[in-house]
Amino acid sequence: MLALDEQIREHETAIARLKRSRNSLLNVSKLPPEVLGNIFRWNVTLKGDFDGLEEQSHNFLLISHHWFEVASSTPELWCFWGNTLKDWARWHRRSGIMPIDLVLDVEKDDGSFNVALGNVLQDRAIRDTIRRVHLKSRDSLLLSSIISSLTASHKEPQHTSMESLILRDKRGGPIDLSNFLARYSFPKLQRLELSNCKVSSWNLITSRTPVLTTLDLYLRRFLPGDCPVTTSQLLSILASYPTLQKVSLSWLEDRNGGGGDDDSGDPPPPPPS
Repeated sequence: MLALDEQIREHETAIARLKRSRNSLLNVSKLPPEVLGNIFRWNVTLKGDFDGLEEQSHNFLLISHHWFEVASSTPELWCFWGNTLKDWARWHRRSGIMPIDLVLDVEKDDGSFNVALGNVLQDRAIRDTIRRVHLKSRDSLLLSSIISSLTASHKEPQHTSMESLILRDKRGGPIDLSNFLARYSFPKLQRLELSNCKVSSWNLITSRTPVLTTLDLYLRRFLPGDCPVTTSQLLSILASYPTLQKVSLSWLEDRNGGGGDDDSGDPPPPPPS
C-alpha cells in the first residue's frame, strides 16, 4: 500500500513538472516579470471610490507556476483587499508592507470583523501603510469600530501615506471622528468626504491637512453641541485655505433625533458652495 502511494505521488510530481515545462514554452511566459505583474494589476486595483474585486479577479494565480511566482513577488498586486469584510479577511495576509486602499461597501457586519482583523488594521495604522480609506455602510457600530482600530491609541503614527478619506454612514450616525482627526496630521491628504459624522472642532480639518484640494461635508445636527460651528463659520475658516479647489457643504436638521430610523440610503449630493 505504501509503495502504491509513493508511486502515485511520483506520478503527480511528474505531471506537474510536465505542465510547468509546457507552460514555460508559451510566449506569454517569456514576458519580463515586471510586465506580467503590471498586466495582473489591472484585475486587482481600485478603479472607483467603492468598487470591489470581480469574482474571478485572481484566476491568474491558477494558470501556471510561473504566473503564481510572479504574482507572489509583485507586492503592488496586494494593495487592494476588495470592498467586503470577507475579502479583507482573505487577502490581507498577502499585502506585506505596501500602502493599501482600504475600501468597504456593506450593509452591516456579517460577523467577519473580529479582534484579529481589527488588530491587522491597527498594525497598518501604526506602520503608516494606508493610502486610502473609503468606508460606506448602514452599520454605524461597524464604521466606528474600524475608525477606532485605525486610531491606534497606543502609538503616534502620522498617517503620512493617506491621500483620501471618505466616510459615509448611510443610516445617519453620527460617527465621531474627533479623536481620529485630533491625534494625527495628514500631510498628503487631498480628498476628504464625511457624511453623517461629527467632530469636536472643524479647525482640525484645516490645521492638519495642508494640501487638501477636495472637501465634501454632509452634516446633520443630531443633538445640541454635535456641530459646534455653523456653516457660515466653517466657510469663513475655509476661505483662507489656499489649496482647496472644490468645497461642498450640506446641513440638515435631523428630525429623527439621531438618524436611527433613516433608511434613505446615500445622502443626496450636496449643493456646490
